[in-house]
Amino acid sequence: MHAIIPRQAAAKTGDRCSAARRSGRPRLAAVVLAVIIGAAPVAQAAPVFQGLGLYPGGTRSFAYGVSADGTTVVGQVALPSNRLQTAVWTADAGPTVLPTPSSNAGAFDVSEDGSRILGYVVSLMLASSVWTKDSGTYTRANIGTLVGARSISDNGLFVPGHTTDNVAARWQTDGTQIELGAAPQNRTINALDISSDGGVVVGVRGTEAFRWTEADVMIGLGEFSGGSDFSSAHAVSGDGVAVFGRSASDRGVEAFRWTEADGMQPLTGPDSPYLMNIANAATYGGEAAVGESPGARKEAMIWTAEAGVRLVEDLLTVDHQIDLGGWQLTNALDITPDGKTIVGFGINPAGQTEAWKISGLDLGVTGPAEEVPEPHTLAILGAGLVALGAGLGRRRPGAP
Repeated sequence: MHAIIPRQAAAKTGDRCSAARRSGRPRLAAVVLAVIIGAAPVAQAAPVFQGLGLYPGGTRSFAYGVSADGTTVVGQVALPSNRLQTAVWTADAGPTVLPTPSSNAGAFDVSEDGSRILGYVVSLMLASSVWTKDSGTYTRANIGTLVGARSISDNGLFVPGHTTDNVAARWQTDGTQIELGAAPQNRTINALDISSDGGVVVGVRGTEAFRWTEADVMIGLGEFSGGSDFSSAHAVSGDGVAVFGRSASDRGVEAFRWTEADGMQPLTGPDSPYLMNIANAATYGGEAAVGESPGARKEAMIWTAEAGVRLVEDLLTVDHQIDLGGWQLTNALDITPDGKTIVGFGINPAGQTEAWKISGLDLGVTGPAEEVPEPHTLAILGAGLVALGAGLGRRRPGAP
C-alpha cells in the first residue's frame, strides 16, 4: 500500500528538503573556516619544570635521553652504595632501576615509544647494551661488537657506535652490523648520533667531525678557522639534514651547525653574551638544539634559529616567570623532535646533582608528523570561503 501524503504535509516536507540544501552551505562554510582557523597559532600553556628525584638513599641522578613522545626519560642514579645504575622515569613512576649486579651501568638514549633503551655496562668493557620492553618488563642484551654507543634511532631499529677494532659501525636489531669507516692511523673513531630513520650517522673520525649516509659515503665536516684542527659531531637532526657538535675556533671551543647548503656555522653570534660550547641534541628539523657553556661551572643552553643562544634558565624564568626555587641548570642533554621537552641534570636546592625535565615548551619548531599548510593552500581555502559566502546570497534557478 502506498502512503498518501496530504498536500499541506507535502509542502512542509519540501520546505524541509530545501532548507536542508540551504543549510548545507553554512555547514560547509563552517568546515572550511575551521580548517583555516585550525592552521592559526594556538595559545600554549606555560611549560612545566620538575626535578626527577633520586634513588632512595642515593645522592645523584642524571637524565641523558628522552623518548620522542616525551613520556620516557633515561639516565643513571646512584644507589646508597654509590654504584651507578640504569634508570628510567615515566609519567607515573620513577626513577625505576634496571639492575646490573656488581657493575656500574647507565642509559644514554631511548626509542620514540620507550620500548628500547640504549646504554652500557662497565664490567663488560663498556659493552653497549639494549634493554627491550616486553609486557612491561625490560630485558638487557649486548649488541653486536659495539662499544661506546650513545644513541638509538627513534624507530628503535639502529644503533651507531664503534667496534673493538676501532671501526665505526651501525648495528640493527635483526642482528646485522655494517661498517661505516675505519679510524685514521693511531687515531680513534666513534659514531655518536643517528637520524630518526637510521639513514644518517654522525660522529668524530680522528680529530674531525663526520657525516655518513646510506649511500655509503662518509665526509669530513672540517672545522672553524683560527683554532686547532679539531671538530666532533654529537647530534643530527631527525631528518638527517643538519649536524650539530663542537669545533675549535678563535674563541676556544664552540658549538656548530652544519648543512650541505651552508657548511659549518657557529651557533653563538658575534654579539652574544654567551658562548655555547657544545650542542648535544637537536629537534627533527634542526631549528633548535641544546647543550651547555664551557668552563667548570656549566650552564644549560638552548639555541633556536629565531632567538640564537640563550640560557635554559632564562627560557623559564624570564619568558614564563617560573620560579626554579634555587635550582642550577648545568647540562641540557636531549630534546624531543618537536622541541616540547628537554632533559638534563643540575644542582638541586639541597646541593645534590639531580636529573630534571622541562615539558610543554613551544619553541615554534616543526615535529616529524606535523604538516604546516603552504601559503597557497591557505589562499585557496580563503578564496573558497569567500566564494561560498557569496553563493549563500544567491538561489539556484528553481530553488524555493
